Amino acid sequence: MKVIAVVLLALVAVGNSLPSEQHQVEVVRDSRNIISDLIAGAIENVAQSLRDDGYDPFVHDGLNFGLGLPVPILFDTNAHVDNIVATGVSNIVINDLHYAIFSSRLTLDISLPEIALSIDDAGFDLTILGHRFNARGLGRLAISGIRIAGQVQLSISLLGQTTVRQSSLEFDLGGLQFNGYVNVMGINLTNDVNNVVSYEIPRILAELRAEVNELVNIIAKDLIEDILN
Repeated sequence: MKVIAVVLLALVAVGNSLPSEQHQVEVVRDSRNIISDLIAGAIENVAQSLRDDGYDPFVHDGLNFGLGLPVPILFDTNAHVDNIVATGVSNIVINDLHYAIFSSRLTLDISLPEIALSIDDAGFDLTILGHRFNARGLGRLAISGIRIAGQVQLSISLLGQTTVRQSSLEFDLGGLQFNGYVNVMGINLTNDVNNVVSYEIPRILAELRAEVNELVNIIAKDLIEDILN
């Protein structure tokens, strides 16, 4: 669920951006009122921080790991990942965002067009009790069309305490695509991996849509109440 937490993180920044008088903001009749402008600015701050901190794009020459016993035939392992590049996590697109003060309803529609991860080469070699195992892989994984959209109904007390009365946010995923190569113990499993990534994972997410949305709304409720109180 990491891909969900990244989108909802944009809401957290609002807590540091909104003034203490946020519940007394006057109604603005155009499509973008002051509340939505503040939220949009906070989202951009999160996106900019990801870029400034080197997370988008994220580029790393690689990682190497080795561990073993003095007698390697009993236990020895080596693993490597070369030239890691990840992009797209900061490209948060606001499709719709506005707050209606009369109805205390926040409408939210945020998406990430594509998050991509590419690796030039990866592999591991394992020896345990005389038995050897190995695997190799490379390629590019793309997660497209990540979207969280819906409405959040707020309740504001006379003392300014804000609670989420109802949240109807929904998570959507456009698709997953893997272009690469996977070999385990000399067996080419590329087609199997493509099937799991492109079909099985989306199918499982679709079957668990209600549970995924329930989780999104639980996280959103906690975050929004923390932000506004």
